[in-house]
Amino acid sequence: MISYITRYTDLSSNRFLLHPPPMQNELLSSWLIRVALAHQTMPWSFMNMHFPEYKNIIFSRDVDIWAPDEFIEKLAWKSGLQASDILNLTLRSYEGYLLERVRSNGQNFFIAPIISRKRRNIGYGQKYCPICLKEHPVYFKKEWRLTFYTVCLEHKVYMLNRCPNCESSVTLYKFKHDKGFVQCYGCGWHLSQVGSLMTASDEDIARVSRLMKILDDGYVLIGGKPVYSVAFFQVLHQIVKIVKHFDLVEFEEIDEIIGEAEKVVFNLDVWIGKLLEHPKICPSHLMQDLKLVPYFYYSVLSYILENRFK
Repeated sequence: MISYITRYTDLSSNRFLLHPPPMQNELLSSWLIRVALAHQTMPWSFMNMHFPEYKNIIFSRDVDIWAPDEFIEKLAWKSGLQASDILNLTLRSYEGYLLERVRSNGQNFFIAPIISRKRRNIGYGQKYCPICLKEHPVYFKKEWRLTFYTVCLEHKVYMLNRCPNCESSVTLYKFKHDKGFVQCYGCGWHLSQVGSLMTASDEDIARVSRLMKILDDGYVLIGGKPVYSVAFFQVLHQIVKIVKHFDLVEFEEIDEIIGEAEKVVFNLDVWIGKLLEHPKICPSHLMQDLKLVPYFYYSVLSYILENRFK
């Protein structure tokens, strides 16, 4: 029976009695919930007792991004894990691969935000694969927070980002009864119920696979030359903004938008000229909001613009 604590005991100086090992690519929030449930305690209560200095904060923020170093160090002491292992559970582990720095406040491109209000998520940043949630132990993965990770590469189906029964967003740390945290807090629907899942297209599977490989490798070859993955994703995000703003695709589905943007990035010398033929796109749009312009992108832009305005 999972306990609802009404009177907190200060366990700040205590180690965890039980600490299930993190699974491969598991999210920090998912692991924290599994640790709490191993102690037969609701996650919110468990965190408040062990981390009173962060009372009512840990799950009211996006802990997978927010988790400060002091919290990680204390969590490492309590669990017996290395601080580096716990940091690897956070989305900050994508620093140097997806972004130079993952910001605790503000938007991080290609990381879907978790928006919490009154102890519930009101955004749709947490995706999941129902088939994955049938496995044991059940847990949520880091890549499920990436906006371009729209396909489960293991099961070849499109990811979901809401309850298929009532369309509520996923709030991991809130659940009813003893069904565990893989359920919709709104209606009790078990998120591992497959229902009518859509098989992903070969094109979408291939694109997600490519982007994940770039993220894992830390670089990609463009025109036979290596490009730092952070630079690649920075330019991809820039082109995504242009594709969305100027309605360059027929349907505003994220797969189609990123797919179109990816074509541009891999063939800049061809597509930049085509973009500039659009009556509403001007050169400033191509570098708007970029504080530092990656060289592989800047060199193509410079060459095309120099020849265009001769």
